[in-house]
Amino acid sequence: MWLFALLACGSEDPVQADIDFLTADRLEEATLRLTEVGPRIPGTPGEEAAAGEVEAMFRDGGLTATRAPFQWDVWMTGPATITVGDRVFSAEPIGPSRSVSNFQTALSSEGASGEAALWFSSDGGLFGQYLSSMFGGSSAMIRSTDVLDYDGGQLVEAGYGLSGNSLPAVAVDQETGLALAALAGEKVTFNIDTSIVPDHISYNVVAKVEGEIDVPVFVVGHYDSLHLSESAYDNALGVAAMTLFASQVQQGKKPRYDVYFIATSGLEQGLVGSQAWVEQNAALVDSGHLVLALDGLWSSEGPFFVEASDPEMRKRVVTAAQEEGIVDVVEEPSVRLGSDHAPFMGHGVPALICGRWEDRHYHTANDTVEYIDFEMAAAAMRSQWKILAEELEID
Repeated sequence: MWLFALLACGSEDPVQADIDFLTADRLEEATLRLTEVGPRIPGTPGEEAAAGEVEAMFRDGGLTATRAPFQWDVWMTGPATITVGDRVFSAEPIGPSRSVSNFQTALSSEGASGEAALWFSSDGGLFGQYLSSMFGGSSAMIRSTDVLDYDGGQLVEAGYGLSGNSLPAVAVDQETGLALAALAGEKVTFNIDTSIVPDHISYNVVAKVEGEIDVPVFVVGHYDSLHLSESAYDNALGVAAMTLFASQVQQGKKPRYDVYFIATSGLEQGLVGSQAWVEQNAALVDSGHLVLALDGLWSSEGPFFVEASDPEMRKRVVTAAQEEGIVDVVEEPSVRLGSDHAPFMGHGVPALICGRWEDRHYHTANDTVEYIDFEMAAAAMRSQWKILAEELEID
């Protein structure tokens, strides 16, 4: 038990409880609570179950959580194949491409106009390749994952492209990509089964700790996933860390600022949840002191990147990470916009996001808890907690 009876929920003068929520054991326990839900895909029962689990995680930490609804058109994926002659290759749709049946075109390794462009992951990111295919006049797109798993197994990195675009697009593994490259110039036939669920209601799950002054700090992270896996690194781990941060803030002295902990849905289809919440609370967001995004906290490989709007804050995080035993720390001069902090930055809120990138299991079926080193993930979590606590003046 976490001794939650020691917490004073909603009290003006909370009881000082000697509970350390920021441990590897607690981080693993919280992460498993979400991964055991299974895939948390918008528009499915898994999304609803995940929202309920996040609410329970906040509640178990002594906070009251509410659901903030938003309505949108959800893209749903299904099976896909590519046929060349008598050879049929399995593929994963890249959303939100349109559903097609027996769509035939020529296969090009050069991305020629009017033909299906074949790309490899070593040549760049999915989104950039999607844009290049679309604006280059390609009739379809195939993205092949170059990287293999640690044991040499095949991986497929699926994901989402540009909302509203109708370009047929699929992802394949390295073996399939190499086989298709050898067939460049041949006619290929796509069968892609996808659909749109219009006017779906999703929920951002929000908990708040009152501060001394009416200025907000936001901690955000998405609980939705891709269909391929339990999406442990991306982003059950980040939401787990957020709920532990919330518990740690709740049990301590009153923070200087109001703190909003926001678990979003819809990120994987274009930051939909965070954008909706920012639009719903624009005046509040305009007065924000800081937004901390917890996404991609600690992967199975790569350096630990530190990105912050404030250069001095970056240096503080680097120092905190090194003090936690993280050795390969990279200080980035700018803040990437691919996570839930981006809509807040659009309203002028300074941002902080740190994580261990890139990971070969990102957006693949192998993004599972077995590849997470929870001791080091907890170290990454604590390095960001130190900065948050300093900003809230509770350190």
